[in-house]
Amino acid sequence: MKCFKDIRVLVVGDVILDHYVEGNVSRISPEAPVPILVESNVQYRLGGAANVAANAAALGAQVTLVGCVGVDDDAERLEDECKRLYIKTVFLSNLKHTTRKTRFVAGHQQILRVDREAPIDDLEASIERVEKLNHIGSDFDIIIVSDYAKGVVCPKTMEHLKKSGVPIVVDPKPINAHMYEGVELVTPNLKEAREIVPFAHNYTHDQLASRVRLRVGADTLLTLGPDGMLLACENHLEHIHAVAQDVYDVTGAGDTVVAVVSVALASGRSKSTACHLANRAAALVITKLGTATISMADLGLE
Repeated sequence: MKCFKDIRVLVVGDVILDHYVEGNVSRISPEAPVPILVESNVQYRLGGAANVAANAAALGAQVTLVGCVGVDDDAERLEDECKRLYIKTVFLSNLKHTTRKTRFVAGHQQILRVDREAPIDDLEASIERVEKLNHIGSDFDIIIVSDYAKGVVCPKTMEHLKKSGVPIVVDPKPINAHMYEGVELVTPNLKEAREIVPFAHNYTHDQLASRVRLRVGADTLLTLGPDGMLLACENHLEHIHAVAQDVYDVTGAGDTVVAVVSVALASGRSKSTACHLANRAAALVITKLGTATISMADLGLE
């Protein structure tokens, strides 16, 4: 079995900067019926595909992150944080601005989120990012595709990644479900699974996991929050029970799941064992506020 520190991980997807404005609320504005947040702290964290990369790096893996950013201060913040975590970056600066999510938090309660987005929607950008990918060899043990439907993940991107012959694990978006056929594993949550499968509300969780697998054309790890997870493989359906924990924030839990299951698979562990580790990691990360990571020590692997 391979040590996590020897595993080479390529993360491809939509890079996001998470911006947190924290403070206290003690009164309502006289200008409108909204709370007044008195700012006490500001934080920037890696989000989206960058958070997946951070989770893989926290396990000790050697991580390369590919994504798109703007030419702005937020891109520099992403680069600096990735360098601090020893994550190699291949960023295309072809966005009007870097994607950012700003969350206003009072205590442990998020009271507002403001998104700044610049989706990729032109052919030139699509061709450029695929050519950039062509310079990245197949010298990886696992590829993680973190799809937030911002435009980095497209048919050409997936085609190139599949040609590498490296196992691929996808944190999917329903709109792109047709692109994932033949990958090693997809990790939708319940909402995403119900969007992938027509008439999904008529199905039990078991049926839903199996139908997602058939529709996408890949083994499926269906995450169910407090109901745990379901692993659907050919002729095999496994229930993984949730670990009871106090929930502070589910932000980024899916990023943790896809990172842990991918690194565990690349180490030589079975899908079942990898998914059990990811389940344990998800239970730990939701006890932390905001996007967070889990280490090998947290998982009892040191």
